[in-house]
Amino acid sequence: CYLRPGEVCRMQWQYVVPGLGPEAGLASVVLHPTEQSKASKTGEFDETVIVDDEGIVEAIRHARRSRHHGPLVAQPRALWQLFEEAVKILDLKKQLGQDIVPYVIRHTGAANDAWNQKRTPEQIQARGRWKSATSVRLYAKGGRIAHQMYLCSAPLQTFALKCVSLLRRVFCGRSPPLK
Repeated sequence: CYLRPGEVCRMQWQYVVPGLGPEAGLASVVLHPTEQSKASKTGEFDETVIVDDEGIVEAIRHARRSRHHGPLVAQPRALWQLFEEAVKILDLKKQLGQDIVPYVIRHTGAANDAWNQKRTPEQIQARGRWKSATSVRLYAKGGRIAHQMYLCSAPLQTFALKCVSLLRRVFCGRSPPLK
């Protein structure tokens, strides 16, 4: 969804809604709802992102069985501490030659969609809610996905690919995350 880290932390379950009927394979995420009086970084309200990944939509349906209100992330600080711990354990700074910060999730989503030719540059711009095409050119560099994987050790590449193959099961509570 190319969400900013702060947006992830402010998301509320009542604004993450799976589709019905013919749209059952989709979900809608409303960011910066008007009724919460907190505009986006660019001053917008009621921005929406459509989730079209079957695994994530299934995970949303699974999670909504027990959660209908409240924050999507109950403890944002714990989430980012876990992120930093994973970066450290995987030795990503050394392997990639740069600091890894939470914003990488937003930018990697755009790069991944460009690499897999899942969305056009215009669709990436709309999904990322970037005002200019210049921002899309900065972040939607699909070839960087392959390059960054190449920089990682063979064991880390294997681990990453196995994690990706298990994501749907982990998100839906059918499998524990890999250690």
